This record gives sequence, structure tokens and C-alpha cells, in this order.
Amino acid sequence: MNDENIKRIIEDNYDELKEESYIEWVKDFFRRRQPLVTIGLLVLFLLFWIGAIYYGVLFFKSVQTKFQIMYATLFLFCSQGIMFTKVVSWQTMHRNRITREIKRLELRIAELHETMKNK
Repeated sequence: MNDENIKRIIEDNYDELKEESYIEWVKDFFRRRQPLVTIGLLVLFLLFWIGAIYYGVLFFKSVQTKFQIMYATLFLFCSQGIMFTKVVSWQTMHRNRITREIKRLELRIAELHETMKNK
């Protein structure tokens, strides 16, 4: 990857004085190159969330113990699914941020190399 490609990639709203916050990470998560992954994770999150609510309500409505055990198990499965989608989303946000930082570091090294070569 040459210096011009790195500069072009980094120039997407980069401000050295601005510290990245969690809100910026989430915005970047929705702006990045993988919209299908983002949409898929959101759909999975919503399905698991709706399932958890549904099975939680059915748990309290059921009278028989075997149905309560089944609904409690399904509720726990949906809760684990929610946690799974959150972890995958968090890892994707970190991967995007770390990739950007590595590219910034490559650009700084290239600039340092140019200044050392010119001296």
C-alpha cells in the first residue's frame, strides 16, 4: 500500500485533537464498509430481543411446570443470543478502530522516513 492510498483512507474526518468516544465508535460502525454485517447483527439482536420478551411473558402465563422450564430455557437462549450479538458488534467496532490507528501509524512512519531521507 503506497502513501497516497494511506492518506486517502485516513482523511475521513480525522482530527488529531479530538479523542474518539463510544458514540464515535458506534457512528463509525454504521458508516463503515460492512453494512451487511451491521444490518445482520441488528436483525439478530432484534429477533433475540423480541424472542426474550415473548418467552418471558409466556413463562409467567404458563401454569404447568414443564412449560415454564421450556420457556425459561428459551428465554435464556435468547438472552445469550443478545449477548453474542453485542460482543460481535463490539469486536467489529474495535477492529475498525484498530485498523484505522494502524494506518495512521503507517502514515506517520512514512512521513518520518521522508524527513529522515531529506536530511
